[in-house]
Amino acid sequence: MTTSSRTGERKRVPAGADADTSSSVNAKHPSLSERLPEMTDFKLNAYRASAARIGADPAHPKNSAARRAIPMIAAELQRRSSTPAK
Repeated sequence: MTTSSRTGERKRVPAGADADTSSSVNAKHPSLSERLPEMTDFKLNAYRASAARIGADPAHPKNSAARRAIPMIAAELQRRSSTPAK
């Protein structure tokens, strides 16, 4: 990329023919049930609190997704509490 001296903005330079221009934006993301076991306890509890807050607000655009996530989060927390520590 080069910098324009007049505006200070960067100009886009086309990628070469052999450049890897694949993007993870279009890649399929793992489902929530696949992501939950990989979350740390801290992240899982934060996600539970966020889902509860969003699920309690019917006007929130992600209300239905949060309400669907709450039982899955609870099940993962239950699984972790019943699994003996290593």
